[in-house]
Amino acid sequence: MRALGGDPQAFTFAHFPLIVDQEGHGKCEFTRAQKQNLHPLAVISVLAALGTDTTRRLETDLKAFANAFDFQKFGRASPKLDVKDLWAMNKIFFASFVP
Repeated sequence: MRALGGDPQAFTFAHFPLIVDQEGHGKCEFTRAQKQNLHPLAVISVLAALGTDTTRRLETDLKAFANAFDFQKFGRASPKLDVKDLWAMNKIFFASFVP
């Protein structure tokens, strides 16, 4: 880091636990769902709140989202991802364009 002129103290690194499905299996349906036209903002919105006590909401302003992001909010247990949550957020995303 210093060799590139950067300050090592200015960076935060974190490791997230394995995301599991509702039954606790390590390979959840997320990989398959990625190929099924989920909008990236819907995926970001769900994953950003996964494993936290933060209420899920649609994130559309990525700069504000990045500024508010905090690794300290994440628990240490493996978060459970329900693919239905991804589809629900996807629906909210596309419904936001309907006048």
